[in-house]
Amino acid sequence: MPKLKEDLMKIWGLIKLGLNYIAFLKPTLISSIIAVGIMTVLIIGIVFTTRSICEINRDTNNLVCEDTTLTGLAIKWNILGAVIIAYILASVVMLLYNKYINKSYLK
Repeated sequence: MPKLKEDLMKIWGLIKLGLNYIAFLKPTLISSIIAVGIMTVLIIGIVFTTRSICEINRDTNNLVCEDTTLTGLAIKWNILGAVIIAYILASVVMLLYNKYINKSYLK
């Protein structure tokens, strides 16, 4: 259970970082909801798919675990990249929404 709480705290930290980033772009309410939704789904998906993968080594009968948690260095860069992509995607959606759907934003 502490692992889940730790993961949830990391997700919340990433979402807060994203909210600050989106607020910097001065979005409208609907476009920011869309952007935050995309970002949150991506971040939660990334965090919960990066777990430890363990298997029993048949030669030594030991449990061998590959660290694919958030602390694993190789995965950490993948997560960072995916979060950056999520933020960029969220900004693009927001800017497209503001340009084509909410034209009053540009006046």
